[in-house]
Amino acid sequence: AIEHYEDATRRLARISGQAGAAFAHALAAGNAAIEARNSEAAVKAFQLALAIRPGDDQAKRGLGRAQRLDDVLARVAAGEARESAGDLRSAREEYAAAAKLDPAFKAAAVALARIDRRLAAQRFDQLMSQGLTRLRGSEWAAAEQSFRSALKLRPNHPSATDGLARAKEGLQRETLARLEREGRA
Repeated sequence: AIEHYEDATRRLARISGQAGAAFAHALAAGNAAIEARNSEAAVKAFQLALAIRPGDDQAKRGLGRAQRLDDVLARVAAGEARESAGDLRSAREEYAAAAKLDPAFKAAAVALARIDRRLAAQRFDQLMSQGLTRLRGSEWAAAEQSFRSALKLRPNHPSATDGLARAKEGLQRETLARLEREGRA
């Protein structure tokens, strides 16, 4: 009986070691399948991991990611199409939805960051154009506001700093001219 018990203990130890390796392999395969954008393979790998270790948090998270992968990929594809069409706001919405579905999906996070940079650049250009138009129209206070907003997006930008200085100078000249007229009156 002792011999059989020791033999069974050795077999159990060998099987336990194999289960640990199989679990680690299943997790790695699931994560690799997600990176390869293969939801079916990822689901199977994480289900195997959960069969080996039921209730494992890492395997559960992986399975959840795998089950949402097709939705994430659809959102990323929609974002790419909208970005190609020049609709950056809609593209941002799609990328943000993909990142919300799976915060660990790097492609969505990278695309979202890229779109945010492009939108910020567009906003900066828009503010600079407004500021310059307002300078030409002698709308000093409005020009100053536009350049201040542009500087919030890109602090110390030389053109925005110059535009702000020109708006302040115009406002000063206008104030001095008004005071001079009032003084004469």
